[in-house]
Amino acid sequence: MVNSVEIVNTRRTVAADHEVPEEFEDVVEVLERCPAFAGVSRELLTTLSSQSEIVYIGEGEPLPPRVSARPLVIERGALLIRDEDGRTIDLVAEGEFHAPSPAERAEAVGSVLALVLTDDAIASAWSAPPLRLWARRGGAAVIDEQTAPVRTIMSAPPVTVAAQDSCRNAAERMRSRRISSLIVERGDGQAGIVTDRDLRSLVASGGSATAPVSDIASFPVRAVASSTPVFEALIVMLTDGIHHLAVREGGRIVGVVTSSDLLALNARSPLHLRKAIDRADTVDGVAAALGGAAEMAGALLAAGTTATDVGRVIAALTDRVDGRLLTLAQSELGPAPSPYGWIVFGSQARGEQTLHSDQDTGLVLPDGLSPAERDWFGELGRWMTEALVRCGYFRCPGGVMASEEEWRGDVAAWRRRFTQWISTPTEIHLRGAEIAFDVRTAAGELDATALLADTIAAAADHGVFLTRLASEAVGHRLPLGFRGRFAVERGGQHAGTFDVKRGALVPIADLARLYTLARRGMEVSTDDRLAASAAAGAISQDLAETLRAGYDLALRVRLEHHLRRRADGLDLDNHIDPRDLPALVRSQLREVFKATRTAQDTVRDRYRIQR
Repeated sequence: MVNSVEIVNTRRTVAADHEVPEEFEDVVEVLERCPAFAGVSRELLTTLSSQSEIVYIGEGEPLPPRVSARPLVIERGALLIRDEDGRTIDLVAEGEFHAPSPAERAEAVGSVLALVLTDDAIASAWSAPPLRLWARRGGAAVIDEQTAPVRTIMSAPPVTVAAQDSCRNAAERMRSRRISSLIVERGDGQAGIVTDRDLRSLVASGGSATAPVSDIASFPVRAVASSTPVFEALIVMLTDGIHHLAVREGGRIVGVVTSSDLLALNARSPLHLRKAIDRADTVDGVAAALGGAAEMAGALLAAGTTATDVGRVIAALTDRVDGRLLTLAQSELGPAPSPYGWIVFGSQARGEQTLHSDQDTGLVLPDGLSPAERDWFGELGRWMTEALVRCGYFRCPGGVMASEEEWRGDVAAWRRRFTQWISTPTEIHLRGAEIAFDVRTAAGELDATALLADTIAAAADHGVFLTRLASEAVGHRLPLGFRGRFAVERGGQHAGTFDVKRGALVPIADLARLYTLARRGMEVSTDDRLAASAAAGAISQDLAETLRAGYDLALRVRLEHHLRRRADGLDLDNHIDPRDLPALVRSQLREVFKATRTAQDTVRDRYRIQR
């Protein structure tokens, strides 16, 4: 009878020249494929292999005493890891490394074949420099429509019209060519664009068909380089709310791409959702249009779109929702008494939204409004908050909403508020600063970023504020435990999981914000902040690249978790069970946590923060 636990082979010796004998070449290959030993020299892996043993463990059996305290790599099957109270705390799957602690016990899930190593392997595991997890663009997993340059789908050459030509001539040219826009050439060398919508608006308003086309054209035309990826062109159209985009090459306009061109690529394009949102004439209609957001996000992810880009699309659609609801609000409340800016904070401002977002909104108003005008904007804030709830954006638990007086104010009031947060960084002021320094105008005429730029830049002159902000940034506990294992919640409703937002996304976002404020940067997205900070020397290029890729990975994990829970009819949350993740993703997340910890340690040293 065969024992349930067998030592399949014993230790071998290796020649002094470190040539790998054929008898255990496969063992070296097992270690090379293991993420824990990625980047470790083949010479060292050869030595570790020569000291290894292959062990077979029957289903449900514990590890035998002689190997239970030794590190190992799973070749087949999986090990369930329990703590001293018998609670499951980890699952070590095929291809993964495991270094046990004395208080744990492991048992086989199915039959297991494991490569048992000596204690020397513990120091070698995860010892290589942080890896760049994947290319941000151009990877083989991304479909052609997204990586292909926009010149591959544009209409070329562009059809032009002189600025002094009549609107009637422009309309006839569009009709004869069966196109929806013309590039308008002006004597000063600046190009504009006139669209079929411009001409329809002219007719609807009773304008003259003999008027020069320059009267209704838009100058300058919005243009992108011909090498711009198609997906980037889609993002521009979403964020700018336009339907035509000129394509420029070598200083010349060489073509035009339209929303119809992009819609033809994918029936679940975000442009479909934008159109549905724009056409909605009630709050419930806007909510119904958003019903396709989850399917759209899932399709984009399945097509290989980076999570960073999906987050940008979702945020752009939320901006569109804000704009449409503001129009509906004014049809009910009456026209706004003055220009204003509907401002957003947090993930929407950074362009990093997922399918589980609360409201982080505010209003920036002109100075000198009357009490009655302020009251009107208070009513607008309350109307919008209720409408956003009906559209699926839940109330901010911290009250960061335009319905609250604290988050409405004229330009002078906002400058005073930011100055107070910077000059007296109490705990409550830090909470406000961490939210409000990620700010952007989503709709309206007043640009909060431009109006508050000088005030925000002043943060770099306040060392106490930056030190307090740094202390907050390094205070996040990462879900990385002993010997590179996931640290999960021990009890309660979410036992065995970690919060991917608080444990992975927030720590990186906080570090990126700190780097940016310290160098007077005005970037808002985490990705842009890290890239610009690396270019400025505030963080090493390698570490910045790892954090950027890691943020994208964590955002993808969060998005896919939301999609699975939505498909199962469950409430959305951010609690991830590591056992539900593929082995490669678990390994990559560990690298992300390690890189984040490295960045935190650097910040601690720079700002002299005690550990």
